[in-house]
This record gives sequence, structure tokens and C-alpha cells, in this order.
Amino acid sequence: VLSPHRPPAPPTEYFQLNIGGYDPANLLRTNMEAPAQQGFIGCVRGLKIGAYLVDLAEINERNIAPTMDGVLPNCQIKCDAEPCKNGGICQENFAKQESKCDCEHTSFLGEFCMEEKGADFSGESTLQRKFELVGKVDYVRLQLAFSSSDLRRANRVMLLLQTAADRSYYLMVAITADGYLLFEEDREGPAVGARIDRNFLNNARHSIYYQRNHTEATLYIDRDPIPLAPISARALTPSADMGANRVQIGGINTTDTRFAVFKSYSGCLSSKY
Repeated sequence: VLSPHRPPAPPTEYFQLNIGGYDPANLLRTNMEAPAQQGFIGCVRGLKIGAYLVDLAEINERNIAPTMDGVLPNCQIKCDAEPCKNGGICQENFAKQESKCDCEHTSFLGEFCMEEKGADFSGESTLQRKFELVGKVDYVRLQLAFSSSDLRRANRVMLLLQTAADRSYYLMVAITADGYLLFEEDREGPAVGARIDRNFLNNARHSIYYQRNHTEATLYIDRDPIPLAPISARALTPSADMGANRVQIGGINTTDTRFAVFKSYSGCLSSKY
């Protein structure tokens, strides 16, 4: 004898929906093992149940027994009204009704991450600047964007930061003859680096973000985290051209034999720091 399936259970007359927080004393079911959750601070908009758009402010006004103030109508997310550009992240302060754009992982500046300080390099030009350095290079932050379609097979330097001969520190961002991206930093302790084996000479915009505080370092290429691994530092050969601390952008102009295989860069560079 085959018994028929039991009919589906009838719908309950009451269900509970909590928005922005909850009252543990009034929950229908509680999971005593779960940690208590704090209430939400911010703006909630566009809640739909089926095709019905829920008016949260109106529900709050006709709440049977509101226990405390704190739900205000017509919240406006300024990040929606004035969105950040070029991958910037909008940070909202609901209490002050203010917003600002975090341009940290971009190569753009300005209130909405729209300003760019870039230049086009011909493959023969180099910008160079000397700087004073006191103590070790313990903190580094680099933000750089580039685009190039230079198909001439050569190793090319986009940025080279090096210190005087008695320090021997260097940081280099380059493109290999195969179009791969090369990052190296010879610092206190083991030198570290990364090689990203994909084509970066496709005329698309690519971004580099690097930050190091002593031994803690992070590297992002096109916003993807890239692990750093120990590398063999380039052998140092003292020369007359290594008597100053300098940064070179878009090319290389040095007699330092560690970088003899590299040529100047051809393409667009946007340097933030």
C-alpha cells in the first residue's frame, strides 16, 4: 500500500523580518550559541519584497511600540549622487552627511579621483631627481599607472629608485622583452620581487600599488594582490655614477652595471607618489 504524500504545511499567519538590527527578546527562534549581532548604522534603500518596494520610513512611523529614536527618513547616499571615478572607493559619514573618495589604490588624485598627472615617454627620455636620505629606507609607498604598446623586444625600466653606493638599496619596476612585468626591491634583509607573466604591452591601462613598512609589504597589480618572493639581488659593482640617491622615471641613465640590460621606456606613465 502506497500512502499518498502529505499535503504541504499551511502558511503561518505570522513571520518576522528585522531590518537594521533586532531585539533578542522578541525573536521567534534564537540560536543561543551564535554571538549577539550589533545594529546597523547607515542608509538602507531599495528594499523590495517581491515586486513591493518597502517604505522603511513609513513603517517606522507606524511602528506599534517604537522603543527608541534613530530611524530617519529620506537618507541620501552621497556616494551615489557623487560617485568616485577610476576605481576610487567612496567613504560615507552618515552622521555628518559627508563623503570622500579614497584614491589609495589608484593612480588618480582629487576629490573624485579624476585628476591624473601623467606624461608620454618616447623611449629615449628619462626624468631624474636626486633626494636626501637619512637612515634606512624603512617605509616605501609607490602608486604608478602605465600603458604601452611598444613591441620592440627589449627590457625597459619604468621606474628605478636607487641609493648611493654605500647603501646599495634599489627598487625597480620594469617590463621584460616578453612584455612581462618585473618588480624588484633590494632592501635590508633578503631582496624580494615578483614577475607577472602576462602581456602588459597591450595598450591597456595597468596600475601598480606597493607599500612597505619595515618588513611588512603588499603589492597590487591591477588591484590583484601579488605575492612577493625572495630573489637574488643584482650584484653590486661600485661605479662613479652611484654617488647620489636618485629616482629615475621612464628610463635609465646610469653606469650601474646591475641595470645594463635595461633600456628606456616608451609609453604613458602616471605617477602618483
